[in-house]
Amino acid sequence: MRFVQTHYSIGKAAKMAGTTIKSVRHYSDIGLVQPVSVTESGYRLYSSKEIWQLNMITTLRSLGFSLPDIAKLQEGEISVHQAIQLQLEAVRHQKNLYERMEQTLEKALQIKDSEESLSFMQNIVDVMKQSAETRQAQLIQKVRGKLDEQAVPTDWFQLLFSNIRQSIGSLENISAEQAVVWNKLKELWDSPGFAADFQQHVRSFTGERLNSKVKGDYYDQALNRILLDVMHCIESNIPYTARQMQDLVIACLRIFADMMQTEYSADFAANIYPVIQYFTSQRAKQFYSLLSEFNPASRKYQEAWDHIYDGYYWMLEQNKFGISNKGGPTCENLK
Repeated sequence: MRFVQTHYSIGKAAKMAGTTIKSVRHYSDIGLVQPVSVTESGYRLYSSKEIWQLNMITTLRSLGFSLPDIAKLQEGEISVHQAIQLQLEAVRHQKNLYERMEQTLEKALQIKDSEESLSFMQNIVDVMKQSAETRQAQLIQKVRGKLDEQAVPTDWFQLLFSNIRQSIGSLENISAEQAVVWNKLKELWDSPGFAADFQQHVRSFTGERLNSKVKGDYYDQALNRILLDVMHCIESNIPYTARQMQDLVIACLRIFADMMQTEYSADFAANIYPVIQYFTSQRAKQFYSLLSEFNPASRKYQEAWDHIYDGYYWMLEQNKFGISNKGGPTCENLK
């Protein structure tokens, strides 16, 4: 018994595949789906096999697949799973973009003035478009511009602000909310007295030592090793009063002393108090809190520093440093 294969016109084939005649013609012209035959009058005919192909193309197109990718898939250049993975990544990227657009519009809607609202959106979009390297360079440049180069020379600046670069991270795609936080960071350094306060507290302790060279990379790596140990203590629920943490606090102070080209001693532990007091002040914490908000992954580093500072204050209060100078910091003026 012989079966007669049914052929369908281009209009019928398009309808069965849920697409348009124009699309089917285009697929034929680019070699994606060829008609099974063409009549003497020039009409294209399609069998069930071609209609199945058209259905598949329509499905893939509705999921965002490009025609070149569909062609590669048909020709076996990429596997089905590879194609799905690539498209899934593209969909996730689009989802991220739409979520960021939604956040920007929601925040802009809260601003009553129309011009301010438009300006806000432009500013946020500009920040979101920037690369991580550009954002980092802009903030570092702003901070550098706010500090007197004689008071905080380049070598010391690179060391003192290495944690800024670490906290910023390498985030390429940021949300509108992160862009708002980013602008707050820059505004904070523009606020009256913020940079001056920082400079005054650092300079009051380091004095002329800032005029000397400092091995920034070496100290940065040494401090990072201590921070990793402190993070382990936090994860293991080891309190800042534990002997292990006391050793880490002293290790940190020894590095500070070496940076200042002096010997670690009980007096050194007492004399560094104003600097630590500044870095645990509400004003300084505001800056580091914004950094953590911008890049949540950096929060563990700030928590490690807080654990060190808490351990320092406790050791100072308990006189674990063996300070003999009764005129130094006391528990009455801690934090």
